[in-house]
This record gives sequence, C-alpha cells and structure tokens, in this order.
Amino acid sequence: MSFIFGSLKEENAVKSSQIMVLETQISSTKENQDNEHEKWRAAQVNYERQVILQSETIQELTKTSQDLALLKEEASKLCKLADAHRSENTELKAKWEIKKSILEESRKEAEKKYDELNEQNKISHSWIEAMHIQLAEKDRDSISYSHGDSGMQNIKLPPTDDRNSRN
Repeated sequence: MSFIFGSLKEENAVKSSQIMVLETQISSTKENQDNEHEKWRAAQVNYERQVILQSETIQELTKTSQDLALLKEEASKLCKLADAHRSENTELKAKWEIKKSILEESRKEAEKKYDELNEQNKISHSWIEAMHIQLAEKDRDSISYSHGDSGMQNIKLPPTDDRNSRN
C-alpha cells in the first residue's frame, strides 16, 4: 500500500505541478485576452469615430456639391445674360453708327447749304451796295442838273456808309 500511496502522491504532485503550469497559462492567456480586448475596444471606438467623421464629411461633400450645382446654374444664367447684353450692345452700337452717319451727312449738308446761303448773302449785299451807290450817284447827278441852271453851286453828298447800306 505504501507503494500505491507513494505512486498516488507522486501522481498528485505531478498533477499539482501541471495544474500550476496550466493556471499560469490561463492567467497569461487571460491577460493576453484582456489586452486584445482593450485593443479591439480602442479599434472599435476609433472605427466609430471615423464612421462619424466620414458621415460628416459625406454630408459636407453633399452640401458642397449642391452649392456648386447652384453656383454653376447661376454662372450659366449670368453668362447667358452677359451674352444677351453683349448682343444688345452690339445692336445698339450698329444703330448708333447708322444714326451718327445720318447726322454727320445732315451736318455736312447743312454746312454746305449754310456756305451757299452765306455766299448768296454776300453777293446780295454787294449788289445792294452797288445799287445804293448807283442811286446816290443818280440823285447827285439829278440834283446838280436841276440846280445847275439857277446858278447854285453843286452840293456834294457825303459818301455812303457801307455799314448803313448792309442793314
């Protein structure tokens, strides 16, 4: 019995030693599991934060895309409006050039008529002056003939004033 007892003691010591080794391994494994669990938890928190950030980024991108679409639409409208104004401006310039040309022709024609009338006026004034001079000479001649027989002296008439004859 002592042999069986010794063998059981020895087997108990071996099993106790194996239990201690297994308990150490369990403790180490549990520690590794806790560390891995902490890493997983940190990774999960980081992932959730990244998802939230991406969601916010997606919302910002969506809003920015909408704003860009509105700006493009507005820019398109403004370009069309600018083209319409350019076209209208070109049309108005063409009309202005035509009117300007007509006015320039009218001005030249009026200047030509003015010059012609001015020349005719000068000729008329010269003719009127010549007629005044002739009338004055006839009057002087008729006065000197009519008074010449009575023995009166000839009266000299003052020369005609050109300024009075023009008015």
